[in-house]
Amino acid sequence: MVFLENMSLFKSKNWGSLWPAYATFFFGSIIPQVSAIFVVLWAARGFSFFQISLGFVVMRAAMFIFEIPTGVIADLYSKKVSTLMHYLLSGIIYICLFFTHSFVLFLVLFAFEGISKTLSSGAAEALEYEQCHDDEQLAKKYYRTKEVIMKVGETIGDALTVGFLLLIGANSIYRFWNFEFRGMDLLYLTGALGYFISLVFYSCMKEQKNSRIEAGENYLSEAWVQFKTTISYLKNSQHIMWLFLFMVVAAEGLSFWEPVNQAFLLDRNFSPEYIAAVIAITGLISSFFVYIPRKMERFFSHEIGYAFFVLVAHIIITVCAWIVVSPLIAIIFFVVKSNFATVLNPIMRPYFQHHIPNKIRATMLSAESVAAAILVVGISPVEGYLLDRFGVNIAVTFPIIFVLIALFILIQMKRQSNLEKNIE
Repeated sequence: MVFLENMSLFKSKNWGSLWPAYATFFFGSIIPQVSAIFVVLWAARGFSFFQISLGFVVMRAAMFIFEIPTGVIADLYSKKVSTLMHYLLSGIIYICLFFTHSFVLFLVLFAFEGISKTLSSGAAEALEYEQCHDDEQLAKKYYRTKEVIMKVGETIGDALTVGFLLLIGANSIYRFWNFEFRGMDLLYLTGALGYFISLVFYSCMKEQKNSRIEAGENYLSEAWVQFKTTISYLKNSQHIMWLFLFMVVAAEGLSFWEPVNQAFLLDRNFSPEYIAAVIAITGLISSFFVYIPRKMERFFSHEIGYAFFVLVAHIIITVCAWIVVSPLIAIIFFVVKSNFATVLNPIMRPYFQHHIPNKIRATMLSAESVAAAILVVGISPVEGYLLDRFGVNIAVTFPIIFVLIALFILIQMKRQSNLEKNIE
């Protein structure tokens, strides 16, 4: 039933311009993925949780440095080419990570992965949103469909990951010439294949040519003007500034990412194969979480009220980590906690994008990623330290601090909205 509800979008005129994105999301994610057991894999290579978290710190630091420049270049040159470069570079990096056992090389490759992510973080989302012609309702429908396709693809990929690990043995030792590796290490090679498949499909994406490039204008001067325009827009619009801060802080508060999520399952004595299976189950059930916003938004008069409800629910669920003991309850907790961003984004991301002028959209979204990167650079080593020193439950509940900050921002946005209504 939920699948049929999205078929109207496939039949619309926008399907002709959006199908490469949908194909990329689906076929690029059905390949067995290393993300399902990322923490387990690097822990098996002798890395501590703190060392693994440093990989994320380096990656986010690289994103912080390169996010704005790559977003500006995408706006001025080509969002499509920027995204294609991401898929190509990440595929090469994954092949290198397959052979990596050095901590220094691990950090270097994660830095390059951070640079690669900046090539698509704002560009791809901006390009796809432009296909909706600034129609907010169509954009909401697109985001729901995108989430469903991604979740279904990731579920299939996670299921194939489980089968792959069971077939070859996650901890089985293999030798190729003089190189020794575990079965689960091969997931980096399949992940590289997924990036190359995405590269092929996304190359079919349509994009209007940028006349400024054909005119041969000065890229650096335009980039600086573009950056100043974006910052000026943030300064002059209090509502968009609050909304910008909310998107950044809420994303971190709702996160249940590596290494914390997989450490949570390891703490509950799940094996690598079972961890991959739990993530596959989560992906399968996540496809239905996408429809919660559509059913729930009718009960709220504004997006702010809906977001407030989601954040409060997240706090209640997160606190329950302290009483989760049995494997079944652990799986239920993992599924629910992993999907709060899925419930929030289909409402709040179109609302955020609707307030951004088209000419600075990729730059603004890149600025959002930069702000998020700053947070993660500071938070990731803290979470790694909490995992090693105080245990999983402390690390799981730590992000509640950012949820509380996000709630405060929503209250300020609501007050501002009421003040503007009274002035009118």
